[in-house]
Amino acid sequence: MKTNSRLIVAIAATLGLQAQGLAASQSGKLTIPVGSQGGAHRADELPAKGLTRSDVQARHGAPQRRATPVGNPPISRWHYPTFTVYFEGDTVIHSVTRHATSNPAD
Repeated sequence: MKTNSRLIVAIAATLGLQAQGLAASQSGKLTIPVGSQGGAHRADELPAKGLTRSDVQARHGAPQRRATPVGNPPISRWHYPTFTVYFEGDTVIHSVTRHATSNPAD
């Protein structure tokens, strides 16, 4: 009886490993090139480094929300529907496309 139990355990373990290998081989890897992840803006459409707040507002209008400056030197953010602009003082230091959510409530 012990031999049969060991045989059953060995067969079950083998089948479990095979199933795990099958699942791993069927799992896909989705690769999205960095340049197409945002989708809403090309890099040359975002506010460029070195622009002033007035330059950004003239081109893109008033932001939806302005974050309070943090740190020293003060870093602040202007939030637009599809991108965010980071300022050091009055100067753009970075602009990023915002992640598009599948839930419109976000």
